[in-house]
Amino acid sequence: MGFTNVASICASAYPRIVREVQWRCCNASNINLSARVNHSLQRQWQGKLHNSTILSLILHHSKLNASRLALVSSSIDAQLLTTCFKVRTTTDASVGGGVEVVERCRLWGSEGSGPIFSLGVAPDLDLLITGHAERELMLWRLTDWTSIPGVPLGGHTGWVRTLAIGKKIIISAACNFIKVWELPDFSDATVTNTSSVEHLGDLQLFKGDVLAVAMDDDCIYAATVDGTLHMWIISSTVRKLTMRSINKGISVQAHEGRINSVLVHNGVVISAGHDGCIRVLKLSFHNLPKHD
Repeated sequence: MGFTNVASICASAYPRIVREVQWRCCNASNINLSARVNHSLQRQWQGKLHNSTILSLILHHSKLNASRLALVSSSIDAQLLTTCFKVRTTTDASVGGGVEVVERCRLWGSEGSGPIFSLGVAPDLDLLITGHAERELMLWRLTDWTSIPGVPLGGHTGWVRTLAIGKKIIISAACNFIKVWELPDFSDATVTNTSSVEHLGDLQLFKGDVLAVAMDDDCIYAATVDGTLHMWIISSTVRKLTMRSINKGISVQAHEGRINSVLVHNGVVISAGHDGCIRVLKLSFHNLPKHD
């Protein structure tokens, strides 16, 4: 099961943009899962945190306490919970470590509120960002789990299904729009009000709702209901991020049907689709055109 070079497919459509595109596809039919299971894997903890469907999870590692992990979970009944664990370690590999719940806290649970679909963390600013059915984002302090005062970040045309955070920006998606937000400088001690987060503009897709987004240092990725993966490059030469510093995007048909999840690490993009496949996509860009 090797990489298939599809550069020739894309080169005709984007001759000056895509230098190399490779992907690998796998599904349950061609992976022997049992052969890859580590039999020393042990269940460390299990708990019923919510009374309805859990929509999103995210982990936050405390800067002040290396053995403490915070799990934030959101659900369809508007519950936002944080569960803090103490991680026990041991030098005996045959025994393994363990986790212990040390604190639980409910951050949000208003009557009549809609689902909380998406979560993200900006660790350098100690911020938690949540995406809501009310078409807005809310900000929370990770230091004391309190909400940031001010008007929620709004303007979306539908549920904020997905969001991602880079070093300098937040991207949040609803329907076929992606909103781009700029975070304050990390040199600032704290974010005291939502007004310190600036709305830079929108990226609009003319076909298909956005179901998943991801970011790395210089690229925005968006996966849509029609199986397309869209990409935009952020110019590293622009000191202050603006919409003019975001290059025109390209698109690759990655799946047959909707893409439910996308991850990115060091320029490698992994997408999971309704077709039962996981695709590993690697792109190299060359001479990308600028916005007019």
